[in-house]
Amino acid sequence: MRSLPLVFLAVTLVVPPAAAQDGDNAPQRTALRERIEQTFLARAREEMSLTDQQSAKLQEVTRRIFRQRRELEATNRRLNAALAREMRPGVAADPRMLRGTLDSLVTLRIASAELYRDEQRELSTFLSEVQRAQFHVLRERLLNRLEDVRIQRAPAARRRP
Repeated sequence: MRSLPLVFLAVTLVVPPAAAQDGDNAPQRTALRERIEQTFLARAREEMSLTDQQSAKLQEVTRRIFRQRRELEATNRRLNAALAREMRPGVAADPRMLRGTLDSLVTLRIASAELYRDEQRELSTFLSEVQRAQFHVLRERLLNRLEDVRIQRAPAARRRP
């Protein structure tokens, strides 16, 4: 399988600094997300040799699943932030709050696994097994690259005023 240089180049060039990821830049983040998704889907179409019908269906499923996954990730961030606030050094943690938060994190992980299972089930209705595997690999590469960019930019964001 060919590499994804265009997707990765696009991600690297258009991902804004981590400091720009606050609530004031929601329209820019949305536009960036849409560009990344469009580039990713175009690359998937090319690498997976999709028909027009498969491409349209993949776009529909992918956008819906990406949206649901973002919602799960936002919930995960909120729960982890609540856990971190509760576990501050020198402050007694509330065991009931910790139990509830940890239980919610478990439920969230299960929901994430169920979302992946549902996605795979739906993809199997219009993609071959090989195409599903290609899609999985393409997405994992993209997600890994996005995480690398986020990590590289995080120290720079902490140095800013």
